[in-house]
Amino acid sequence: LQRSTGLATLTPMHRLDRETGGLLLLAIKPDARAHYHRLFAEAMIEREYLAVAHIEEAPGQRRWRVENRIAPGEPWYRQQIAEGPANAVTEIELLDLREGAGLFRLLPKTGRKHQLRIHMVSIGFPIIGDPFYPKIRARRDGDPPLQLLASRLAFIDPLSRAPRCFTSVRQL
Repeated sequence: LQRSTGLATLTPMHRLDRETGGLLLLAIKPDARAHYHRLFAEAMIEREYLAVAHIEEAPGQRRWRVENRIAPGEPWYRQQIAEGPANAVTEIELLDLREGAGLFRLLPKTGRKHQLRIHMVSIGFPIIGDPFYPKIRARRDGDPPLQLLASRLAFIDPLSRAPRCFTSVRQL
């Protein structure tokens, strides 16, 4: 992106898993970076994701709040739920259900590696196209991409104090 825009100082303010599509907040000015990083570090930014997940039968509820501890797993690139105080929190809502799949809204309150993928598996609904959870699976021709989209970011701009809301034009 730096090469294609010619903006050598362009820097992401947070990260997305490689397979996740959608919004990414970027900064151009180096002196502004710390202000935007703080939004994430102090949970002052609302992040919304959409996911399509496997559902074998209609669940008895439509909302979940998942709180647990996520730690490094095996192999090195996977994470796992571990004993100890919670360091990962996600609010999940089932928006729509049809033909063995559900559309979910995910509102992470923290930002751990693979948090949303692990939390969806923990409530019994693995995200379609996930090659790592619930088990590692080699990609095959015809497999769908990971059905996880960073769909919205909302925050009070730390420099101008204006409310900001960005919504992805991409869809799952």
